[in-house]
Formats: sequence, C-alpha cells, structure tokens
Amino acid sequence: MHPIQFRTHWPRIVAAWLLCATGLAQATYVVGTWDPVYGAPFANLGWRGSATVQADPSCLVLPGIVPNNGIACPLMTVINATVEFYDISTPLITAETLDFTNAVNLNLLSVVAGNQSDGFVMTSSGVVPSSTPLANYLGFPAQFALEIQFSGGLSTAVLYWGVPQEAELVGRNDPRYPAHLRFTTMPDPTPVSEPASLAMVGMALIGLALTRRRRA
Repeated sequence: MHPIQFRTHWPRIVAAWLLCATGLAQATYVVGTWDPVYGAPFANLGWRGSATVQADPSCLVLPGIVPNNGIACPLMTVINATVEFYDISTPLITAETLDFTNAVNLNLLSVVAGNQSDGFVMTSSGVVPSSTPLANYLGFPAQFALEIQFSGGLSTAVLYWGVPQEAELVGRNDPRYPAHLRFTTMPDPTPVSEPASLAMVGMALIGLALTRRRRA
C-alpha cells in the first residue's frame, strides 16, 4: 500500500478495530452459589459450590428459556464450576476443592424481566476424584459428578458419587438438604478485559506500521 493511501485510510482501520474490540468486550456473568450439607453416606460432609456462566448481553434481552445452541444468541460458556468440601463441624476450613469446570456442559439459561437470570442447567460430562477422608466410602476415596437442574423456577445442584471400583455412580446428595442456587447477574467485572487488551495491541501494531511507513 502506498504511504499516502495508508495515512488516508488508517483512521478508518482504527475505528473498525475499536468497534470490533468493543463488541467483543461486552459480556454478562451469571453466578450461582449454594451451600448445603451432603448427607449419607458422608455424614460430616458439607459442599459449598459456585458456577459462573459468561453470556453475550443479547442472551438476556427477552425473558424465557434460552437454549445454549448459538441460535438465539452467541454460545454461552462455563467460566468456572467448583465445589468446596468441608467438615460441617468446622465450616470455615475448606478440606478440598473439586474443579468441575471442564466436567460440565451448559444446556440452557433462564431469563426473567430486567435482563436477569434466575437459573441455568448444566449436565455432567465427567467425574472428579476426591482425596479427602470426609468423602471416603468403606475405605475407598469417592469420585463425583456435578449437575445443575432447573424446575419450578429453581436451579438445584446435584452431586452424584461413586467409587472407582464401580462402573457407575451409585448415589447422590441427600434430597432432604437441597442445594438451591442463589443467583447474581452482573456485567463483566474485569477492569481491563482481554478484548480491550487486544485492541491496545492492535493500536500498537498500527502505530508501528505508521512509523515504518513514514521512515520509508
């Protein structure tokens, strides 16, 4: 490209880059938390959890059920899904943290008036082993699978368990102590998002190209 042509068009390039970066920077986070006791067969086990979904703001425009299929809005992603085990006699001390972020799939998001979410559904895609004695079964360490169900306007976390020696999971947390999620919907809390950083890199590259053109 001729230097004069580059100088003539570079403001448009910068504007296009910033527009693209601004669009990428838009995001909404839906955070669900819970904290019940587990029940038999792990009588002393408590399991507080948190799951965070990142969604494009267009996913929360109209109230209703939004399937995570990329049709109604861009695909939503699971940012984190973790469970902290603790002894119910010492709830402030975390015995172990299980990371289910890569062991769940997001199926749908429930949206209510005011661009807020009151629930989502996650299905399990894998198990996570435990190492704490609080989750031992007959001397064997248990493994767990996390799901989040949605029914009657409520999202409930379910934690299935089994032991590696068994081919299938054999139980779940006691339904008498349901893990109902509490939800918070908020804009991207990151002060400088990754897309904004990309915009800065793009500006730097454009400035470098301008400098080289002027020297040429």
